[in-house]
Amino acid sequence: MRKTNFETASFNESSLSRVWHHTHNSNIGLITAFQKAAATQENPERNSELAAAIRGRFGYIKVRGRLVAENGVDTGKSIDDESFLLVGNSDDSGNMLGFLRQQGQRFEQNCVLYKPHNNENAYILGTREGGFPRLRQKHKAGLWHPNRMAEYYPLLFGAETVEGGDKVACHYAEFRFYRPLSFFSRVEAEF
Repeated sequence: MRKTNFETASFNESSLSRVWHHTHNSNIGLITAFQKAAATQENPERNSELAAAIRGRFGYIKVRGRLVAENGVDTGKSIDDESFLLVGNSDDSGNMLGFLRQQGQRFEQNCVLYKPHNNENAYILGTREGGFPRLRQKHKAGLWHPNRMAEYYPLLFGAETVEGGDKVACHYAEFRFYRPLSFFSRVEAEF
């Protein structure tokens, strides 16, 4: 995975606008294969497997977030996480929903995010027993907009139950949206 230089790159507001227009009337999903417990070199490999499963079925935009605090405490180190914002057709007969659930279970994720084409709200879908929400349950995450990624990411990455039933709160301060590499575009560029 390419390192993102969050410090030197100012946030591109037109990128948010392009993502919004690209996803507004489409089925979308947010999924990752990253695991906090996985080794540093294992996460990019897992995400490559997921990207291979996505290609040919859905379009996607890479999303990179930077974790700066856990449990409200600045840890002094930052962790970059990568996920995929899937973009489907306006009506795909439930294909994206089934794909998100299947791949969420395959990569041992607690949940995935899904927004139907005919609804402005995004939903968190449970993909594992014992997570939040539970397997096959859905929880309303609120109105979809790419600038709310900081609210969605902790649900995917950081809302893990620890001993005693407490939730671990994470704070993601930075996000970038990238076009995936292709034959015609060999350099990763902001969406």
